[in-house]
Amino acid sequence: GMLLSNTGLNVSGHGDPNFPRKLLANWGDPEFMQNFIRRCFSKPVTEDLPEALTAYANSLDPQSVYQVSVSLRKIDLQKKIRGIRFPVSIVHGGNDHVRKVSHANAMAEAFPEVELKLIEGGHSGMAENPREWQAELNQVLLRVLQKKEVR
Repeated sequence: GMLLSNTGLNVSGHGDPNFPRKLLANWGDPEFMQNFIRRCFSKPVTEDLPEALTAYANSLDPQSVYQVSVSLRKIDLQKKIRGIRFPVSIVHGGNDHVRKVSHANAMAEAFPEVELKLIEGGHSGMAENPREWQAELNQVLLRVLQKKEVR
């Protein structure tokens, strides 16, 4: 089984195409990092979470982060996922300003066996709403076990 959370099959219609360059140019700028992290949440989170995320980001090599950001923009999984034959759950924050609900719907349409669940939260639903996110993870695991028992 697979649980996908606030992601997409590609970057079509998603985000700023110049983001990798902006990321590299502004790496380490506290205001840039604060704005980037703030976009990931639909509501205020505990003070320690953004601080921990900023500390983690600052520990990374900026050039490596840039390369990952560039490479993500080249990936298109739309055609590759049609052959997946195991339970898939998509858990998406209904208030995600980064990946819209339309992105989740498009992704759900591409899988042959999928459940789409919108939960309260933004782009980081697992941090904003861990209880509901965990419940959905448990559900996909149950679906995998049930499918295994049928075989």
